[in-house]
Amino acid sequence: MYKPWVDIQKSILSTEIGQHTYRLDFMRQGLSMCATCWFSYIIQDNNPEKPYVYMNREDSDSSSDDSEGVI
Repeated sequence: MYKPWVDIQKSILSTEIGQHTYRLDFMRQGLSMCATCWFSYIIQDNNPEKPYVYMNREDSDSSSDDSEGVI
């Protein structure tokens, strides 16, 4: 059904938390041609040591509005 270009065993890829980027160089013998293919993946942890903060809610004031006098 699927026809992948490359079949990579997951045992040779990093399984540590973080972003991992790999480069594959395909060489054409006799023509001195090279094609490069990159792939990347991210492994996340549901319980990080440091929590992620997407916005500082203490500084947020929902009652302030810069559009005073606008109807």
